[in-house]
Amino acid sequence: MQALCVEEIADNIDPHVYCVGPLHPDTREAEFLNLENPTFPHHVYLEVQVHGSQETLTSQPIRIDSAIPAAPKISVTVVGLEERRRIERVVCDLINRRDRLVRRLYVTSVKEAQKRAPEQDAEISRILADVETMLVDGLQSLQQYTGNLIVHIRWICPQPSKHIVVTGYKIFVDSKQYGSLLSASMTNIKLKLDLESASHCISMVSLVERPQAGESPESKVVELLTEPFRPFTFFCLHSGHKSRARWPDKGCCEYFETLLSESRSPPLSPGLLPKCTPLPLCHALDVDTGELSAMLLSDDTRQKATLVTFYTLWCNASRRTLGFLSRLAERYSNRFAFVACAYEKKLREAHRESLVQDLRSSGVLLDSRAIAHYMDVPAADGSHARPVDVFDVVGVPYFVIIHPNGFVGWHGRYSAFDYTAFEAFVLHSMSEVLIESCPVSGCELCNATDVVDSSHLYVPHRRRSWATTISQSKRRQLLLPSQSRSTSRLLNLVGDLRGQHQGQQSSSSSMRSSPSHSKSSFGSPTASRVSQGSPLFKKRASKEPSSGRSGAGERPPSQPSSFPSIATVTKIRRKAKIRTS
Repeated sequence: MQALCVEEIADNIDPHVYCVGPLHPDTREAEFLNLENPTFPHHVYLEVQVHGSQETLTSQPIRIDSAIPAAPKISVTVVGLEERRRIERVVCDLINRRDRLVRRLYVTSVKEAQKRAPEQDAEISRILADVETMLVDGLQSLQQYTGNLIVHIRWICPQPSKHIVVTGYKIFVDSKQYGSLLSASMTNIKLKLDLESASHCISMVSLVERPQAGESPESKVVELLTEPFRPFTFFCLHSGHKSRARWPDKGCCEYFETLLSESRSPPLSPGLLPKCTPLPLCHALDVDTGELSAMLLSDDTRQKATLVTFYTLWCNASRRTLGFLSRLAERYSNRFAFVACAYEKKLREAHRESLVQDLRSSGVLLDSRAIAHYMDVPAADGSHARPVDVFDVVGVPYFVIIHPNGFVGWHGRYSAFDYTAFEAFVLHSMSEVLIESCPVSGCELCNATDVVDSSHLYVPHRRRSWATTISQSKRRQLLLPSQSRSTSRLLNLVGDLRGQHQGQQSSSSSMRSSPSHSKSSFGSPTASRVSQGSPLFKKRASKEPSSGRSGAGERPPSQPSSFPSIATVTKIRRKAKIRTS
């Protein structure tokens, strides 16, 4: 004889059948182990084969209800994820737009500056001020969605039998119980999780009143990434970036802190260079071989346009960019050459092995040879030039595009919202350097290259917040109160004006020698312009002597706006104080 156990499920599904036997005639018990669905009801019966005949006797089946409760069916919603991504997309567009406007004001050739009327400079400066105001508002709004991961968990827990009564639930976060036992009447809960780890795994179990039944099987495990709620990162200056700093400490990768430092720096993204600048010779340590060699003199870089990416591995913005670069190199390695150069102040040859391990753990391609990896290490005797010094890299991630003929065509930075935006940026910039038509269909960069009209911005009026692109019901949640925002903007403007006044007094003698008083590292002249009304970007123009003359064929720079008197500053501070109180 043999014992059989059959699941009770729908008619159109074949049930699982479990068999124990053949059994000895004197056997009086049998046990079924490892049931596929222990929470389902089962029918158990006995089949007996009569000796000397082909007849089989079947006992009356016994229905057995499972004592094990069914696992909850959970759904997890991340609170604020859509709002964060929507704001971040707008912020990335404002950053790129700001870089283009700054490039038109400060990193333009003298020939182009002569053709441009002063009214155009004033218009560009006004639009730049609007963009910077909206950018500050956007970065402040992002801070409300930074630092914590808030999830909303909902669940239902139907049981296969009315005899099973659920008495409570347990929530597990990363295989550890979160909080205390939940009541059986609860159907949803909100959790606030930290961002220490890269992801969190959430699951649940249900409990019954009979202790011998134990817990239900674990529900489906939902994995949540914490990266979307980390501080917004885009570009980190070497002067203010610290390797062990964590948000909200100073020196972390948060771009809001970097933006304030950029107001005291020269333009950081020159973009397409107006002249063919010869490729400078620089040496770096090959990560693969461990030898010091010329970084951009390989056969691959001489035959193809080359994208050079400078990064720091512990920088969040650099790690994100390396992920984009890996996907791009895997797809376009037959058309372009890709070089990645790691930089850190204290980076030495002894750190090569640890760098290789970090790159492999990050998923960056090493074995496929699609990306040539180098380390920017200083020479003991100072016999060679470092790539960071040669290309004037003041922050990461930073991009340089080399033409196949051996000259620098483009260098700067770009804020990519996702991989699609990064791919479009690289293809567009490569087409500019190679003087080809842009291969990106509907390229936003092609349409925005020469646009300086304020109607192209997200808001038509400068007093309206950039959050008009978002639903009006979310506006109060996204923006700070208008009074405190206006007050802080006013005080920042006063501080910038005072810094400008002190800087002009200290550097007036060095600026009077030539109207184009500064040049980029690759010989692109920097026109002396005044960003009228820009609350973030420093005005670096100086007053020309009354008897001085401008250079031959050059238009003299615009005169800077007068610095407010002490009485005016005092009135501004009083108004700000009254408004704050």
